Amino acid sequence: MSDWRLNGQEKYLQNAKLYKITFPEFWEVAYREKNEFYQKIKQYAKSYVESANKGHEYLEGEKIQHFWHEHCEFCWEKAMTDIPCTFYCTEDMKYWICEECFTDFKEQFNFQDIAYLMKYFIFEKNREGSCYHEFYKGEWDGKTFWKSDSLLLSDDILVNSTGFVDAIVEVVPSYDCYGETEISIEEWKRIGEIIVNKDKVSQEIYNELNDWLVTVFKKYKCFTILGI
Repeated sequence: MSDWRLNGQEKYLQNAKLYKITFPEFWEVAYREKNEFYQKIKQYAKSYVESANKGHEYLEGEKIQHFWHEHCEFCWEKAMTDIPCTFYCTEDMKYWICEECFTDFKEQFNFQDIAYLMKYFIFEKNREGSCYHEFYKGEWDGKTFWKSDSLLLSDDILVNSTGFVDAIVEVVPSYDCYGETEISIEEWKRIGEIIVNKDKVSQEIYNELNDWLVTVFKKYKCFTILGI
C-alpha cells in the first residue's frame, strides 16, 4: 500500500544530507550568535515589513522569530521557533522534515543526518580566533587544522568543564590539551559510562559530541582531539 505522504519527494530529497534542528534551543543560539539562520529570518522580515509598510516593531528583539515557520515536506507538520519540536532540514534550509517522517523514510531515501548548530560546539565557518580545541574525524593526518567538517570547542568551555576533561583523562591518561589525542570507539564508550556521574554541563557536552560521532564512527574507527 502506498503512503499518502509520498508525492515525488525523491526527486529532490534522495540521499539528502540533513541538519538536525531542535526548537526552541536552536533559535535561542541563533538569536544569541546572530548566525546564518537568524540572518535568513531577518532578511525575510525586513523585506516583508518594507513591502507591507507595517510591523516594524517586530524587527526588534526576539519578536523577529514570528516571521518564520516551515512545513514538513511529507506530512505538512508545522515547525516554529518557539514551539518544542525536532525537524531536519536540507543544507540550504529549503526543505524541512519532521522527526516522525524522517524516521519513517530514512532508509528509503537514504537520509544522512548531520549536526548543525549546537550549544557548545561550533563549525569552522563560525570560528573567531584560534583558542579552540578541534575534534577531527578519524586519525589526524599530521598537518591539517581547522577542517570544515571538524567540530570546535572553545578553550574557555573546556577549561570550565572539568567533569568532561576528567572523564577523558580517566580513560586516556595520555590526553594532551596542547597536542593531539586519538580516541577510539571503545574508549569513547567508556568515557560515556563515566560521564553519567559528572556534572550536567559535562554530560551535555558529551551528548552533543556523541550525536556527531554517531555518523563519524560509521566511517572512522576513531577521532582526534587537536589541542590549542
